[in-house]
This record gives sequence, C-alpha cells and structure tokens, in this order.
Amino acid sequence: MPMGYRTSVGDMGSTLSGGQRQRIMLARALYQQPQALLLDEATSHLDAETEQSINAHLRQMSLTVIQIAHRFETIDAADCLLRVHPDGSVSRRAKAAAY
Repeated sequence: MPMGYRTSVGDMGSTLSGGQRQRIMLARALYQQPQALLLDEATSHLDAETEQSINAHLRQMSLTVIQIAHRFETIDAADCLLRVHPDGSVSRRAKAAAY
C-alpha cells in the first residue's frame, strides 16, 4: 500500500484491486492463527510470483490448507488432490502430477 496503514481504501475496499483484496483477506485469516484454512480461488487475482511466495509460506506453517483452484501451479504444489467429477463422484490422488 502506498501510504501503509494510512492508505485510503474507499468504501468496502472499492479502490483496491482484486489482488490487493486477496492479500488483505489472507493476512486477516492468517492473523487468527488457524489450524485449518479453506481457500476458494484465493490467489486467482495474484501474479505467479506472489502466488508462489504465498504458497511457500503456507507450506512452512503448521496448518492444514484446503485449496479450491484451477491454476495448474497451485494444483501442482498440492500434497494431495481431491477431484470432483461431473457425475459428482470424488477421487483422491497422492500427488498433483497424477492429474
């Protein structure tokens, strides 16, 4: 943020970009020191470098992270995948490379 904590963010964050909103929401969630974190496309508006940095930091933390994602980089970094098929069935894979 250009002015740190004094940056004007507008009504309900209206002047923030999608990526800025996502970073703030992640920071707010992590500030609570959760044991588990559910992220639904939480890095979809971030550039690849920032997304990699966030994912690396999440891996270093002692918490369970469940991510809903479409980006290959996010999926590829997962330890385990659950895939929901069009018929509603779910399959599990140990590594993302299996998809």
